[in-house]
Amino acid sequence: MAEKTSPDRRTEILDNAARLFAEQGIGSTSVREISASVGMLSGSLYHHFVSKDEMVEEILKGFLDDLQGRYRMVLEEGKGPRDTLENLMRATLEIIRDHPHATQIYQTEVAYIQKLPKTTGARAISSDIAEMWVETIENGITSGLFKKDLDAHVVHRLLRDSLWLTARWFRPSSTYTLEKLGDDCAALFLDGLMA
Repeated sequence: MAEKTSPDRRTEILDNAARLFAEQGIGSTSVREISASVGMLSGSLYHHFVSKDEMVEEILKGFLDDLQGRYRMVLEEGKGPRDTLENLMRATLEIIRDHPHATQIYQTEVAYIQKLPKTTGARAISSDIAEMWVETIENGITSGLFKKDLDAHVVHRLLRDSLWLTARWFRPSSTYTLEKLGDDCAALFLDGLMA
């Protein structure tokens, strides 16, 4: 009798696969290791997923959909450029906290991800996300709030890479929380942008 594919079982498999991909790399993680991590035979895994690539795509799709959704909520608040940029930064730190394995995969497995079929829409989502940041920065420049000699695309890339790399080293504690990191990032990055 074939094993039923329940949403909970798929989630368990994806969570374990994401952890293994983040720890070992996608190419170094076998289907056998993923199946063993959830207590099943490797052949049984194919009742849930066609391939390892399908697992990677599903992990990234969930991560990027959540990221895009949170950024859209920030923009829909309709705040000024400084507050919007600060809230985009805070949303990024929250996403890193909520999706640590997917964040690491997205940051370290670029070459592998680029070889995947374009079924996840990852590139379109990434472009949409970049445009949200760039437009916010450009609005700040145009309004005179941010320095006029800034290149919005460069500022976006600097902010993006600085924030994403916190996934490699930041571990919240009772004395230095995620909120405090957000405060410090806002002070460090945004005060330097102000006209």
